[in-house]
Amino acid sequence: MNSFFGKITWTAKQNKSIFCDEHSFSNGIIEFRAKRIRILRSAEKTLYYNKNSRVLCAIIGYICNIEEVRETYELSVQTDVEIVEYLYRCKGPACSLELEGLFWIWLFDENEQKGYILQSEPGTSLPLYYTTTSATVLFSTNLKQLLLSFPQQRELDREAVRDFFHFSHVIPNESTLIKGVQKLLPGTALVIDFTRQSIQVTAHKSHEVLPSKQEAKAQLLPSIQACVKNLFCLGKQKEAALTLTAGWDTNLLLHFLKKETSAQVTAVTINGGGKQNEIPATASILEHYPNVRHLTATVHYELSSLPEIVWILEGYVFQEGMFLRSELARVLAQEDLHSVFLGACGDQVLYPVSLLKKILEKIPGGKYKASLLRILRLSKYRYIMREGGEERAFRLKIPPHKGNQGYHLDIEFLLKMHEMMLNSFEIMGFFPLLNRKTARIAKRLGILNHKKAFYKQKIKRLLAPQITQYLKKSGSVVDTGQLFEANKAILLKILNTSFVETILTEAQRQLLIKQPSHYHLVILQVAYLYVFHELIVSGRLDAQFDQPHLDVTLTDLLTGRV
Repeated sequence: MNSFFGKITWTAKQNKSIFCDEHSFSNGIIEFRAKRIRILRSAEKTLYYNKNSRVLCAIIGYICNIEEVRETYELSVQTDVEIVEYLYRCKGPACSLELEGLFWIWLFDENEQKGYILQSEPGTSLPLYYTTTSATVLFSTNLKQLLLSFPQQRELDREAVRDFFHFSHVIPNESTLIKGVQKLLPGTALVIDFTRQSIQVTAHKSHEVLPSKQEAKAQLLPSIQACVKNLFCLGKQKEAALTLTAGWDTNLLLHFLKKETSAQVTAVTINGGGKQNEIPATASILEHYPNVRHLTATVHYELSSLPEIVWILEGYVFQEGMFLRSELARVLAQEDLHSVFLGACGDQVLYPVSLLKKILEKIPGGKYKASLLRILRLSKYRYIMREGGEERAFRLKIPPHKGNQGYHLDIEFLLKMHEMMLNSFEIMGFFPLLNRKTARIAKRLGILNHKKAFYKQKIKRLLAPQITQYLKKSGSVVDTGQLFEANKAILLKILNTSFVETILTEAQRQLLIKQPSHYHLVILQVAYLYVFHELIVSGRLDAQFDQPHLDVTLTDLLTGRV
């Protein structure tokens, strides 16, 4: 797995000699551990300590332009940690803004007595949790590992729960479901000052220069192709794998991957059930591609996997697609595939929608109303509620507050939902549509690419009509109504637990009981929170916190067997 864990003890004394091996570093004050999935040519080292510069560098994730950086600075070193350590000495912490990809970087500068936790500009695919006391700082990409050293009594953060209900997918601020544990938001960095014994969250974003309209039109698809090529060359695995739907984005990635290799490509399609089965369409598409292996699976409509999903996602994200992503990860793991190309974030990058457009497109007449379980708090966030069968909130860009420079919530939850699941199976996801150049091109195209119209025109000219005839926007990936009805009895039992009384009022609980089918997605989220409390907050399973997977059922939790 890709993971970071660090503990800083202000009251400790620094050792005269530093301990550093392949995965860990210690100088008495700092204890740091890192693990890395070894599938990248540039990732032979997890961390690197330069004894001359006295700078430590550790990286997880991928940097897809690392070879370009190495050539620009005429470096003989090959690994990304050595290249970034050199880049830091030239540029300081702004060095990460020259890098393209999805990554976390930990830097400790012994001369400056400062530490930096830096991330890729659009955010990262794994979280970074942190907590502080007067004596210690803890940070980790794994909440359970952090909680094993957490100095306070574990308590569910009710304010964060309310935000989680409102936004459905993620908590749109620094909070987590555990009171006293925070997360580092996209567009920010964590600076640790050892001299002052303090930490600071700072903005971390480059100056944006958009291309000309003419260049944007010409480079839209080539910018994506270049990123696919860089990522393919970066990987050591000969067989490329990708998720394949009947959507435009994944089919474009398949076309570009086939240009990069004559070797077998594996395409994975998961049937989410209901009316959204894309296996027939993808099978027809693949008839026009040589040497593509097609793996398929179907999401099963029972909740036996929910405890393990919550165990892996750790309360960071919630979405019905988590069941499908769990099935995807299992299929890839069974085939011993450790990297996969994903079309996720394509809509968010290629068609950045303004608030006004969302209101006009989604709410006829501009009317909206908050439901009972959706709490409107305009003093803190600018968001708009709507009624609907699933009672779901819009997910909009959050305005700057508390050092946050604004970020896209859809991108945040898509990255975490995919990668946290994949990472638990030792698989790394590649997101070629989420790159700086393509994002800037899309912004320059503006209304010309309304609902990705220009992008789709380009793809139609690139791909054969025998393929494009099957392409359409993918619908809901999982039939949540069917999922709910198949598990209605056990889900209603959860509504009668004492835990639910702590997060809902009695009026809210009764509303769910009286109209369960109407509020089925809300009930699924209540079940998710119940499982999170039982597995992670309660402390009963701490002995298994080092295990990536968990063999526990909902029935086990409800009957007290765990």
